[in-house]
Formats: sequence, structure tokens, C-alpha cells
Amino acid sequence: MSGENAENADSIGPEPYVAVVYFHGMGSQRRYEETSRLIDSLDALLTNAHEKGEEKLGLLRRIKPKMEPARVDEGSNVSYIGAKYFPTDTQENWQAQDIRFYESYWAPVMAGASSATGVAKWIVKQVGRPWQTLRSPWRQRQRLRRAALADLREQRARWPDGIENDDFGTLAMQYAMYDNKGFKREYPQGDFEDFLRFIHDRNTIDTATKQRIIVLARAWRGHYIATELRNSFLLVTILLALILSGAFALFAALTILNANVGLPFFDTSAFALGNWLKVVIGSQIATGLAFVLTLTVFLGIGKFLKEYMGDVEAWSTYEETNAKHRRRRQVIASGMDTMRHVLADLACKRVVVISHSLGTSIAHDTILALTRANRASNPNNPISGPVPLAKISHFVTLASPIDKVNYFFENFGSAFHRYTRVVEDLRGDIRSAPFTRDGDPHVHWVNFWDEADVISGALHSPTGKDNLDHGVDNIHVSNLEFPAPGASHSAYFDNRTVIGTIGDIIFHDRHSFRRLDDGGIVERHPLGPGEDMGRHRWTFAAAIAIPWVGLAMLLSVLVGIPVLPSILLGILATLVAWLVFRAATSGLRKQRTPL
Repeated sequence: MSGENAENADSIGPEPYVAVVYFHGMGSQRRYEETSRLIDSLDALLTNAHEKGEEKLGLLRRIKPKMEPARVDEGSNVSYIGAKYFPTDTQENWQAQDIRFYESYWAPVMAGASSATGVAKWIVKQVGRPWQTLRSPWRQRQRLRRAALADLREQRARWPDGIENDDFGTLAMQYAMYDNKGFKREYPQGDFEDFLRFIHDRNTIDTATKQRIIVLARAWRGHYIATELRNSFLLVTILLALILSGAFALFAALTILNANVGLPFFDTSAFALGNWLKVVIGSQIATGLAFVLTLTVFLGIGKFLKEYMGDVEAWSTYEETNAKHRRRRQVIASGMDTMRHVLADLACKRVVVISHSLGTSIAHDTILALTRANRASNPNNPISGPVPLAKISHFVTLASPIDKVNYFFENFGSAFHRYTRVVEDLRGDIRSAPFTRDGDPHVHWVNFWDEADVISGALHSPTGKDNLDHGVDNIHVSNLEFPAPGASHSAYFDNRTVIGTIGDIIFHDRHSFRRLDDGGIVERHPLGPGEDMGRHRWTFAAAIAIPWVGLAMLLSVLVGIPVLPSILLGILATLVAWLVFRAATSGLRKQRTPL
């Protein structure tokens, strides 16, 4: 069907429609802004394919905002952006269909929730987190341990020799049983060696399988320890970068005062760094650099901490005694109202939930909260109602920090065995409704992530406690030619792979977990793992090295080691120059797979 005919086609009466519910990310978002960006990306993909003579993907037309009465809060109205999708006449089921884009807008609730100083203090406290988890008994922090096992399962090259895929499920089940109250009395230490003894004593496992899963358990623990050591190094590097940025900003301010006011800050040996820099680069150049550095540090870092990380800290306040927890409850309540409104419409035949950044955690917790509300009145079949969660077919997450939120905020230990089990059972995971129905996968959770985007990551914490078969479908994409973290975090909307997959999901209901009449599942093949990692390894190495070289240079100047400061300054300048060169030659925001 041509674009002209599509524009002139008349809709006849109320029609069933597909609903998209979008949860925006962190920062000072404006209502409809991010949803509009998603629609623009879908429209650009379809239009470019049509105009360039590529494979005809259809057209999106009649895009305009509309209002309808609220189905949850009587007396108010709900707005959405409506559109009409017209497939090509060569595609199956080429009849036009209505699409409605709703938005769960939560930014006003979180506005002003945290200060830059408060967030900076929180970041400092996190440096010891990896060592806290390493010292905790193996029986505790189970979601964190399972996430490491699920991650290892996706990296076949790291499997010990002879390990089979089913061994991961067997090991996960044994770990779940290890937390049983009866076994806790029998193996009271709860450490890893106790866990190995527990496996060895199991009479329900044949000898060969038992030997394999013991080997796999040791590899699992090694992978977990290596992950925590890497986390520790990265956290220390981030903290070091913040400290050095603050130190150089202070030095910059003193340099300005010294050069323009004449205050003798650098006249004594106590300020050897100031004297050395004045000799090396000159007072006028030093003053200019200091001024630029001061503005960059205080304006850039302060804005990032307050407007972005502040949202994360406020949202992830799980302690109900904390005043910020009220904001969290309000955000979830708002999301639940939006979802209830959409799912309650009989004309809505299918719902796709799409979210970005912190919005992925909010969307996830909203869906789980709806399930808990259903379970209260319908414990045997919570997916069916009162809110018809069975309509949700896909959950798409972009740049998701869900695993990081779990690591820094939900990752807790308790001396009370029953408490941790109650919390986990009430929360739910991907093995519970609505992600699972009658024991089979129901909602296809597709997660796009980019290793250059430090906020995102492959998601493993939602994995079920006794089965690894149904997990998040993680798809790695390398969005940009140059791995700029901030730009990479928002570049998913211009990535053809990402938007093309979302279009297939919305317009054609592809990649669904569909039930046959006999109860079987079709099209369960994962879309991941996506592109290979490691494309930017040398760029990452240079970026990580910069604060450490800066620290070495600072110490060598203060100690007074001859020549070494100049050598380290040269190395630092080379690293920075190489990163600038890479950014300039590859294009700071140039997409690798543009729309």
C-alpha cells in the first residue's frame, strides 16, 4: 500500500490496537519527549527504507496526540500518541493496525530528591561493597551469586572441560535447596566449603553428575571472585578520578587567585605541584587551563551527580523508614495506574513495555507490583486478573542498570533466614508471573546493552532461583564508532538493530512466546548474545589508565622525584591526545548501524 493511499485510508469504527507503554530514563525529562523520540526513530527507520528502495518495512502515519477518559482515576483524562501502521502488500497480514503509545512519566516525583554532595558521599561508600560481598557467607546474597552463575553460563569459553549445559540448572537447583531451613541446621556455616559438602552428600545425584557440578561450582566461585575484584578496581578508579578532579579543581582556583590577585599560594615548597606546573607550562597558560578545568569539574560533575545519579539514589531507597522511600512508592503507583489504564481496555489486544535507563528498573518493579496486587485476590492465577497481565507480550529494556541497582541497593545480608526468603518470594523473578505462565515463558524480556555504556549491562539478577533456562535475552550492541559513555547511553534510539527489533515486536508481534493448542511453545530462540565485545578494549584501557597516571604524577611531584613528573606528564598527555584523536577520527556520535 503506497504512502498516499495510507494517508487517505479511512478507519472504520473502533478497532483493536497494540499498546506501547514507555518508561523514560533518568534526568530532567519532559513529558512526551522520550516517547516522541522513540516514535521518531521508528518512523525514520520505516521512511528511510521506503525512500532508499530497500526492503519495504511499511509506513507509520497519522501520528498525533489523543485523549481518552481514565479507566483508573475517574474524572481525569489520559493522553497518548496514536499512530497507524500500514504494512506493505507483500507482507503477511498487511491490513493496517492502530498503535497507541502511552508514557509513564515519573520525572516530577524525583525532582530535587538528592543533592550532588549526597550522591558523592554515597559513591564513596560503595568502594567497600565488593569486599563486603566477598566476606559474606556463600548462602547469603543469593540473587548476586545466581547472577554470577547465569553470567558464566553465557560464556561457554570459560566452562571447565566436560561441563554440560544441564549442569548449570542442576547446580542452581542445589543452591536453592542449600538455603532450605533443614539443611541450614545441618550445614550451619553457610560458606562455600559447606556447600560443596552439601552437594557431595546428596544421594539423589549420580556420581558422574555430582563430580561435574562440584567442578562447575568451583568455577562459579572463581568467576564470582574475579567479578568482584574487577568491580573493586573499577570503583576505586572512579573514586580516584573524582578525587583528582576535585583536587585539580581546587588547584585551579588557587592558580587563578595566585596569578590575578597575587596571593602567594605557590611560594613555598608545600605547593611543589603549583611551582612545578608554573615552570613547565607557564603561569598564563596555567591560569587559562585552571579556569576551564574549574568550570568543567564543578558544572559537569555536579550536574551529572544531581540530575542523573540523584535519580538512581532516590529511586533505589528500599528502606521504608527513609523519607525518600515515599517518592519511590509514588513512582510505582503512577506506573501501576498507567498500566492498569491500558490493560483494562477491551480493545487493547497486546501490550509491549519499553523502557530506557533507570526507567527499566521502574518498569520492572511496576510489573512485579501489579503481579503482587493480582496475587492478593487471585493467588492461583495472578497473570489472568484482576489486571489482565497476560496481554503483556514483550518487555524491552535499553541501557538497563537493573543488575547494578541490585548490586548496590538490593544486595543485602541478614542474620534471619526467614527474612531473606520472605523478601525474595514476595518480590518475584523471571520465573514468576507475568514473565512465566503455568511454568512456561510468557513475556519475552529483550535487553539491549552496550559495553561502552557504563550504566547498562547484561541482566542476570532477575534469573529464577531454581532454573536458569528462562532468563533475560541479552543483546550486546556497539552503538557508536567511539565509545563515549554519555553518548552511548542514549544512542540506542539511532541504532538500526535496536529500532528494527522493536519495530518487529510492535508491528508484527515477532519474537513472541506463543502457545500452541497442545500447550507447546514456539519461537523461543533467543535474539542474543549480539555483537562481540572487546571492540574498544584499548580505548577503555587508556581511559582507565589516566587517573592512575595522574595519581603517580601527583605523588612524584610531592615527593620531589627528579624527571619522573615530566615523564608521567608526557604519558598523560599522550593518553589524552590519543583519546581525542580517536574521538575526532571516528566521530564522537557516529553510529555504527544508523537508521
